[in-house]
Parts: sequence; C-alpha cells; structure tokens
Amino acid sequence: MTFAAVVSEKNPKFLPTVMKYRAQSGDPFFKELFKEETVNDLTAVQWWKSLASELDPGALSFSLQLLTASSSTAGLERLFSTFGIVNSDLRNRLGTEKASQLVFLLRVLNVK
Repeated sequence: MTFAAVVSEKNPKFLPTVMKYRAQSGDPFFKELFKEETVNDLTAVQWWKSLASELDPGALSFSLQLLTASSSTAGLERLFSTFGIVNSDLRNRLGTEKASQLVFLLRVLNVK
C-alpha cells in the first residue's frame, strides 16, 4: 500500500487539502517557507502550525500527529511476548488466524 493510500484511508481530507492548496498557489508551498534561514529556525511542528490559516484543520491535525508520534518498540515486544505465551509446546499446531485471535484476546484482556 502506498503512502498516499494510507494517508487517504486514515485522513481522507489531507491529500485533497494539500492538492487544493497547491492549485491555488501554483506551488505546494511558498518558496519562502523553504528558505534556509526559515528551515533552520523552525521546528517541523512550528512550520506546519504557521500554515494553520491555509490548511483544513483536519489536515493540520493529521500532520501534527505524524510529526509528534513517538517511535517505540515496546508495543511490538509486548505483542511478541504474548505470542510466545500463546504458541507454547502444547499449542504449536495453531494456525496463524487462530493464534492471532488468541493474542488479540490476551492483549485486550491484559492477561499475563
């Protein structure tokens, strides 16, 4: 799945807003926004917030969520740990569908 497809699925207004903005200005963003002194002085969040009046609030919110999302492997490690509990020596013949359902239930119920 392409990035554009994922973005369209998660926030359908994001890409049309950027495309509409591009059509109005002739350029997706004004060249002044990419000057070296501007880029060096602003964080990405500040840069997007400076466009708040030009963008759809949903598109701005989605952009800020992408920029402020924390990257962590803790959730993935918990998932593999839960799968280790489900896929024991006694239950090693479970199919992937059944095993994923059990892992989901264990995570939802927070059983250790």
